[in-house]
Amino acid sequence: MTPIGRMKTALLTILPLLCLLASFAYVAWVALRTYKASGLVSGLGLAISLVGLAVGRYLGLLIPRTRAVADWVSSHDIANRREYRINAPGDLFSVYTVETALAFMFIAAFGLLGVTLTREDAVPRGGPAKRTRRLVILLAGLFLFAAAITARRRIAEYVAYFLVQVNLL
Repeated sequence: MTPIGRMKTALLTILPLLCLLASFAYVAWVALRTYKASGLVSGLGLAISLVGLAVGRYLGLLIPRTRAVADWVSSHDIANRREYRINAPGDLFSVYTVETALAFMFIAAFGLLGVTLTREDAVPRGGPAKRTRRLVILLAGLFLFAAAITARRRIAEYVAYFLVQVNLL
């Protein structure tokens, strides 16, 4: 690789990572200041959601397919669009359909948790221990669903594989 090629690769790798880390740091800093000043945790929900989105993206890239799923799922390039199809007996079923359904479910759950967290900030209910437990559950849910939103393709491959194995597709 030429020196210019290495520089381009470094810029395309390091610059986005620095921007991501800077946004994490800024959101976390503002969220912690807001929490300390007023006890509101919605900002922490945003910070945790950003981390979840980033983690999910990397999990979607790094989680390997098992040999069974890799043999079962084949990749096709149709009209310059990547579409995954399942090698099942009979008709080919698109993983894209499962992916779309999962994306809608994950986004709906993420939105519901975000609204619930905001409502909890506006009208705290129960004692401090109950409120803390609810907030931890809501923040953990935001993280998990944010990660699932960005890792949905790999999740869809496994879900579709399972559905075909149990004859639901």
